[in-house]
Amino acid sequence: MRIGRLTRWWPLGAVALMAGTLLCHLERPSHQDRAITALRDTLRVLRASVESCQAGLDRAAARLRADRLRLDSQHARVREMENIDDRGVPVDSYSTYLEAFDSYNDSVEGWKARADTLDLGWQNCRQLAEQHNALTDSLHRAMVRDLEERTKAPER
Repeated sequence: MRIGRLTRWWPLGAVALMAGTLLCHLERPSHQDRAITALRDTLRVLRASVESCQAGLDRAAARLRADRLRLDSQHARVREMENIDDRGVPVDSYSTYLEAFDSYNDSVEGWKARADTLDLGWQNCRQLAEQHNALTDSLHRAMVRDLEERTKAPER
């Protein structure tokens, strides 16, 4: 009698075991799911890096524009002093002129260095953005592959 009960219930037990296995498989992330999650996490970090980089460049560019306005103002001051008299800068203004001229020359050197630094910053930001875009494309391809695999009809 006992064997009869087991034979009657074993299909139900097998179905329960298969359902449990399937449920565990669906609940437990696959290797591909973990890879996609890692890609997403990396993508978030890269996006934050790109945004931070761009914000820093915007601030640096604004400072450089302000420096350029000061530089233009200094240049205009030097030119004004040179144009006071057709014969050149008057003797009584010459020391003031030299100070303005030296200040302008020093500012030009500093401005050039800051502009070069800004150019390097743009290159770094561009590189980060390219990495972000390449990773976005990889994530998209991985998700499409994953979707195709999950929705593929079973082979007979």
